[in-house]
Amino acid sequence: MYLHCILQRLSDFDDAKDDSSQIELVLKFLQKAALSLREPYTFKAPSCKLSGKDRAAIVAKDLNEFLAHYRYTKTNKNCQTQTSQPKLCHFF
Repeated sequence: MYLHCILQRLSDFDDAKDDSSQIELVLKFLQKAALSLREPYTFKAPSCKLSGKDRAAIVAKDLNEFLAHYRYTKTNKNCQTQTSQPKLCHFF
């Protein structure tokens, strides 16, 4: 939920406010979080030459893709643990 709020803030990025520190913070988060996933996830950081709004849009896209990848791996993990548990048979 929190990451969705961050995603919304990146989508509403304003060059006048100069929120470039938020962009850098999200990039650092993505780099660390990508390393902690079981399945590999890679992304390419946007060029520093881009304007703030363009950079924010690319980082927002990367964050959105990361969230989708995280949900997918979490869902698969839950399905695997449910199917790998042996069923108990009760004999009366």
